[in-house]
Amino acid sequence: IIKSYPTKGLHFPKNNVDSYLSNKYAYIFSIDLPKNAERSVYLRATANDDAFRVMNRLWTKDSYQIREAEIKLKSSYMLVFLGFVILICFLSIAMFAFTKQRLYLYYMGFVLVIILNLMALRHFVSPLIFERYLFLGNNFVEMFGYLQLIFVLLYTNHFLELNKNYPKTYRVFKYMAVFTCALFALALFLRQYDWFLNFSYIFSKFVLIATTLGLYFFAIYLSFKRQVMAYYFVVAYLPLFIFVGHFILTAMKLTDSYNPLEWEYVIFIEVIVLTIAMAHRYYLIMKENHKYQVALIAEQERGIHAMIDAQENERSRIAKDLHDGVVQEIGSVILKSRVAFEDLKIADSKEAKEILEKLEGSNQDLRTISHQMMPRALKELGLVATLGDMFADSITPAKIAYDFEHFNWTDRLTPILEINIYRIAQELVNNIIK
Repeated sequence: IIKSYPTKGLHFPKNNVDSYLSNKYAYIFSIDLPKNAERSVYLRATANDDAFRVMNRLWTKDSYQIREAEIKLKSSYMLVFLGFVILICFLSIAMFAFTKQRLYLYYMGFVLVIILNLMALRHFVSPLIFERYLFLGNNFVEMFGYLQLIFVLLYTNHFLELNKNYPKTYRVFKYMAVFTCALFALALFLRQYDWFLNFSYIFSKFVLIATTLGLYFFAIYLSFKRQVMAYYFVVAYLPLFIFVGHFILTAMKLTDSYNPLEWEYVIFIEVIVLTIAMAHRYYLIMKENHKYQVALIAEQERGIHAMIDAQENERSRIAKDLHDGVVQEIGSVILKSRVAFEDLKIADSKEAKEILEKLEGSNQDLRTISHQMMPRALKELGLVATLGDMFADSITPAKIAYDFEHFNWTDRLTPILEINIYRIAQELVNNIIK
């Protein structure tokens, strides 16, 4: 059987339906081979872009069907995982809207890059979509690696709150993210050259592994300092290190055992743990905001109390000045005027009587104002007696019928509470009279 393919890019758009069993690209040929029979299979291939890999597998019919069932089961897991990722995206957007913290956007980008890369690798979505329509090319794994590194650096900076406790480390990670972003942009244009394709393939994996190791050990260091988010980070990336560690041991031929973790499970555990951590962090932020709001309300209440105290002190001072100063002076003027009118034999005249009446009326008004501003009875007799006097002096002259029910209240309240209740009642009575 002879097949020819494009000489550049390794795009196989006409793969048969069973190609999802492949690792990346494949074409599957069925061979009828009786038991104990022999066949020789020859493959000649020319690699034009240094991205060509050949993996030959010989399956029995039963093994092939078992493998099909395994792939379909993994596809079911992938659907569940995809739904979970969509939920994470909605939650991240909602958390960002409430907190205005970019951490949740960075984490959403990180999760999206992981799921898109995994879907392409497992042929859940055709890699051609990423290669042709998203302009990531046939080295999309390396390109996704750059994007993953950018989001890891950005969200880890905020996730571990390095800007508060470790500003130098925060700046290093920030500059690394900017550098990786620039490298990703360059790769979109330079990957057509063989030298850059080789460099990108090695560099993306080296930097991703080195950075992840650095972040992991730094998180372990922070966990010893009892930083809560560091515990989540350590637990989330532990399966990844088991997986990669086994892969390295196998490559060095130090073990030939089956890897205890599937790549899908590694990613799923990582995302689950980090999502729980993000929810916990959101809870801590809301708790901190609640404490801030309580403190703010308490501060506002202290300000209100201070303002009320200042107003009452000023009223007390003005009432004292009126009662002990102006009222006494007018009273003295009334006495002197009465004596003078009698000496002048005009005390019974109409004009003298009008002057004395106006002076006495003004003096009584001032005395009433003084008592209303700071009623002496409030300090001496309490709230009930003072309210009764105020109703009698204000409502009764207005010819309004009223009933004052106080249920034999005899207890004294705090001075600030009594004066506030008195002011409220005073304002209500004024409104009723108006």
